[in-house]
Amino acid sequence: MFVVIGIAFKFGAVPFHMWMPDVYQGSSTPVTLLVGSLPKIAAVAIALRVLAGAMESLHQDWYLMLVILSILSMALGNIVAIAQQNIKRMLAYSSIAKMGLVTGVFGIALTQPHAATGITAALVVFTMHHLMLKGTLFLGIGEWQRNGGRPWLIATLGILTLALIGAPFTSGAGAKLLLSEATTGTGFDLALLFGFSTLGTLFLMARILWLIRLRASTVASGPDPASLV
Repeated sequence: MFVVIGIAFKFGAVPFHMWMPDVYQGSSTPVTLLVGSLPKIAAVAIALRVLAGAMESLHQDWYLMLVILSILSMALGNIVAIAQQNIKRMLAYSSIAKMGLVTGVFGIALTQPHAATGITAALVVFTMHHLMLKGTLFLGIGEWQRNGGRPWLIATLGILTLALIGAPFTSGAGAKLLLSEATTGTGFDLALLFGFSTLGTLFLMARILWLIRLRASTVASGPDPASLV
């Protein structure tokens, strides 16, 4: 149980997520990017060490605990993210939700030793893809807030948003497909988890873009632009 709790803290899973929103909000952009990478790197390290290790030595009763953490993280992360006013806190809760998806797949892998190698590889690709995509998107949003929405920047953010959602013919769709194929034959269907994650991300990005537009239309009235960052 203590190992699972340690993993949950590292992943930022609910209810062990309390450190992430405050750290995201209180850090400069470079530090926030570094902090945001920690749960993803931890997921890759744990996947390589645990899932690719001796599966027969693991307790499969971890599965139920990890699935509960996954459901709580995805539900609370997506709902609370949309309700935030601060963009960094929104991104923090969005990462909590996404790591909830990773936690659920991690739990599935524990019950499927024969598929652990494929699931491990898929988890590494999926997690690193999300890390690079979220980091680039974060930098792009910061650029928009500082210098306005130039056409090339808006187009780039649009492409990144589609990839983050997992729209067809994007890298996000490819990462999800790889994860789905890795769990084929395990008796688990990731469609529901992916669907919930996609809807949450879609509403989140719409909310972020609305806040940026709101900031652009009211900045002349004197509000502090940093209040949205």
